[in-house]
Amino acid sequence: MTWQAADYACEIRDRTLTRVGALGVQDMTGLTITEEAYDAGSWSLKLPASSDAASLLSQPGAGIVVTQPDGRVFSGPVTQAEWDAGSDDELGEHWTFTGASDAILLSRCVTLPDPSQDIAKQTVEKTTWSGARDSLMLKALRSLQWQGWGSVTLPTVKGTGSAATLTADWQTVLESLQSLANRQWRFSVTDTGGRLAASIGQGSDLSGSLMLDTQTGSLKSLTAASKAPACTRVIIKTTSTTGSTSTTSWQTIIPDRGKTLEQTWGAVTKVVQLEDGETAASRATQEVAQAWSDMTSASGSVASDAIIGGATPGDTVGVMAAGEWTTGVVTSISTGFADGVVQTASLGDWTASDSRLIMARRIKAQNDRIARIERRF
Repeated sequence: MTWQAADYACEIRDRTLTRVGALGVQDMTGLTITEEAYDAGSWSLKLPASSDAASLLSQPGAGIVVTQPDGRVFSGPVTQAEWDAGSDDELGEHWTFTGASDAILLSRCVTLPDPSQDIAKQTVEKTTWSGARDSLMLKALRSLQWQGWGSVTLPTVKGTGSAATLTADWQTVLESLQSLANRQWRFSVTDTGGRLAASIGQGSDLSGSLMLDTQTGSLKSLTAASKAPACTRVIIKTTSTTGSTSTTSWQTIIPDRGKTLEQTWGAVTKVVQLEDGETAASRATQEVAQAWSDMTSASGSVASDAIIGGATPGDTVGVMAAGEWTTGVVTSISTGFADGVVQTASLGDWTASDSRLIMARRIKAQNDRIARIERRF
């Protein structure tokens, strides 16, 4: 498959999302866009100062909308515009624009707790939500409506995701969605016809039709790993309270897949607390299924001359590793136009959806703030 820059439509919008111009093929040689499955994407563009497009993009609130040959849309605002008097020998005076995808707005809003409906507890916030993951993701997105983004079109969901609990303790909407994604769901915000629309969905399994291999040159690098299961059986802990009496019960469940794993690896036990809306059997099956999928992993990058058309970040593709076909998830796709259409992609990096790493980033940010305060005194 071969794509040309002319196959892409790159429009310029103003702060009202109205289309006011477009990039020509020559202008696009300085453009790079990066799509992410579990985070806000990014883009950058370098233009000569004399360009009409540069004049439009330098206006406050401007942004781009890129429609790709396979129909995917990437859109987002300018986050920084920098004018250079001429350090670039080729361009001379020029502008460098840096931007993000429209999903950046998710990091600018917080997940709002529900007020208590109990009149006696009006000052108490209800911060714990339980339900299907996709339903909770939609609930987190509704927080946008109360923070200046009421015009964003919200998706509809079926409520068929696995059970989860979210603590709405004023973290950003982006962090809430990342913790709920759990390697199962992807999310985005895009400009559709002059209106921002949020989406929630599951990745597609393209492993039977889109297969990458270092031998054929479609993969630039690849690392595959296998490991023992983290869980084969689950002890469910349940606590109930009647009056002043609290009772704790324990139930051990070994799903069929866990029994299969134990024939090779032996028993590996995990203790979990049952969440609201979950059954013991479904939670045990979910934990063992997650352990099963984590036993093998692949990470790498797609060769620069390979076009992964039809794939969206979050999709599963086939990967040849050590002479055997396995699968990897496309977590990001970067497209540049400096020399034709050049794509690179990352496989198997779950950093953005790992709640432990999200928490680590938040703790580091808090410590950095404390350190800055201490340095003042």
